[in-house]
Amino acid sequence: MVSGAGLPRDVCRHPYYDEVQRQQLDQAFLDDQARRPGRLVTILPGSRTQEVAKNLASFLKAADEIRQRIPDVRFAVASFNEKQAAMAREQVAARELPVDVFAGRTPELIRLARCCLACSGSVSLELLYHAKPTVILYRVGWFPYTVARNLFIKVRFITLVKPVGCRRSVPAPRRQIRSASRFWRRRAVS
Repeated sequence: MVSGAGLPRDVCRHPYYDEVQRQQLDQAFLDDQARRPGRLVTILPGSRTQEVAKNLASFLKAADEIRQRIPDVRFAVASFNEKQAAMAREQVAARELPVDVFAGRTPELIRLARCCLACSGSVSLELLYHAKPTVILYRVGWFPYTVARNLFIKVRFITLVKPVGCRRSVPAPRRQIRSASRFWRRRAVS
């Protein structure tokens, strides 16, 4: 009964978890990647092309800063499709970063990751399912942020998943996260 109100209570979960449980992972890919040295940070820049265009540069900047502090870390971008993988490879090459880019390997890369950098969205449900520590990035322009913050945003967190069991979470949008790299500068991957 719910809080003594006399109402029956059923435990329910998001239907996406049923899909995650049915995923067939490529074991050969998992084994090959697991043999590689270094701790893996998976970058999930989004499933829509405009998200990738808007977010990937911030993730790569964070990756560069993390790598400077933690030399044995490695990075992989999980692209939704080959077009987005090509965009990612272009940006990676321009920065001369040792980052692998894969298309269609998101479930495997999440499974393999020590932690993730992700664009806010439904992927946060999959990250929760796998209990992956994650930094969520949600970029919005200055003007829309200012208008929204002052008029109607009353939420504490920017992701679908409410942080559970966190000692300290970064609330947003009350305090704007300027970049994922600033977050990572303060917290080294352990």
